[in-house]
Amino acid sequence: MAPTASSISPAPIRPSSSSNPRPCQESKTLGRGIYVPVLTFFNQDESLDLVTFEQHVAYVASSGVAGIVVLGSTGEAVSLSEQERSTVSGTCRKAMDDAGQTSMPLISGAGGHSVLMAKSSLKAAHEAGASHALVLPSSYYPNQLGPVGALEFYRSIADDSPLPILIYSYPGVSSGINLSSEVIRTLSEHPNIRGVKHTDHDIGKMARNCALNRASSSTTATTDASEAFFVLGGASDYLTGALAVGAHGTITGMGNMAPRSVVEIQRLWDSAKYAEALKLQHVVSLAEWELGKGGVPIHKAIVDKARGYGGNPRSPLQPSSESTIQEAWKGFSQLIKLEKSLESVAF
Repeated sequence: MAPTASSISPAPIRPSSSSNPRPCQESKTLGRGIYVPVLTFFNQDESLDLVTFEQHVAYVASSGVAGIVVLGSTGEAVSLSEQERSTVSGTCRKAMDDAGQTSMPLISGAGGHSVLMAKSSLKAAHEAGASHALVLPSSYYPNQLGPVGALEFYRSIADDSPLPILIYSYPGVSSGINLSSEVIRTLSEHPNIRGVKHTDHDIGKMARNCALNRASSSTTATTDASEAFFVLGGASDYLTGALAVGAHGTITGMGNMAPRSVVEIQRLWDSAKYAEALKLQHVVSLAEWELGKGGVPIHKAIVDKARGYGGNPRSPLQPSSESTIQEAWKGFSQLIKLEKSLESVAF
């Protein structure tokens, strides 16, 4: 029986494909805070609804968040053509700029199963206006790649990437590949690999990665986001836990419907108001449990009820049933009240 992707033992690490990788320029600085993977909206004929998309991006970008993520799992990137991905990225950057957020980072999902495809995707993301790229490991042949394959994949695309890269650790959509602390530690030494998003939801691994200091490649912890390997959680229902071990923030789909509430949790935590932060954390966690049950369709349904737009996912994903929506909405009752109470807060 072939070993699973997550059980393959590490093998000797071969040198990077380039002994002198070319450092890319960081056009926007990643700062502590909440990053929102925005939804992609469609018309009834399943064509892109860019009007609603721009409206939504402007709303999220003006809610105190640290940055926007486009073409992620929540954004249905796998359902879009290459041309549509470029259109969505470019439209997102324009909407952010029009909302007065010209210095806000735009992280774009990018990558592919081959190095050639991934490099092409990174180039397209850069041309569309992204400042950083979020890249899943190549995962179509998980048993043949293993840890060495993951290292070679990331280092090969990072050697001449036009964008700083964030590793996207998400076993659920990567054939079970769970990038180890050793693999991430090795990749953190590459000048163009700046951080990681933990949709593996592993707090222990986050703590170890937070100890990586980019300036010295040592295990000395730092709170300076510009010097440290940038570590983000993959959800907001454990945001205080991620912050407690040193994470810089999180990328969370909850930001599509309650961005100010999640931002407030981190603001309170960073102000050492831990009891208040934990109180809000519980409200967010109860609501986020409902999102986890229904994926992208329920995200859109909740945004529709909260904001008056949302629509359906692109097929073959199916809309949530009315009974599912009503049950999920009950779980959001307290959070929606909290979000409305924060609308007057200026950022």
